[in-house]
Amino acid sequence: GNRAIQSETLLDFFLEPSGPLGMQQNMIFIESEVKNAVGKIRDYYRGEGFNDVKVENPLLSYSENRSGVTITIQTEEGAKYFINDVVLTGKIIPGLAREIEKIKNDFTGKSYYVRRKLMLRSSLEEVYDTIGYADAESKINTVQLDEPGRINLIADISSGEQVRISEII
Repeated sequence: GNRAIQSETLLDFFLEPSGPLGMQQNMIFIESEVKNAVGKIRDYYRGEGFNDVKVENPLLSYSENRSGVTITIQTEEGAKYFINDVVLTGKIIPGLAREIEKIKNDFTGKSYYVRRKLMLRSSLEEVYDTIGYADAESKINTVQLDEPGRINLIADISSGEQVRISEII
């Protein structure tokens, strides 16, 4: 079922650099390692924006003398999610327009996975912090658009009060 991710890329999850100088050795079947690789494949897909990916448990077919095994892993990639737009609401400080526009541009068009919300929140709060808004917060929500795989990130910004140094002792 993999169409977007090359089979060679997925096969790499089963190869371990275990020989001299980190060279990859012939694959030895260890069931726990196969299950671990399946989890890594699922995480890889999600990191590439395939949030709805389904990676089934491996089907094992042993050779007649049980000296070899064929591993089949069914995948359904689903739609690849992209950030269509970053929409800001709340307290937008005019002096941060250039920095905020750069953040919006950095996220727009990128593949979407859940951690992107945290990354956007951190980026926005850091920019506010640089001009003294230490208590700035942003709540990030997603809006699924009608076109499959398209997401808007909505950032509701609360700047709090600008903190000034009142005294140095």
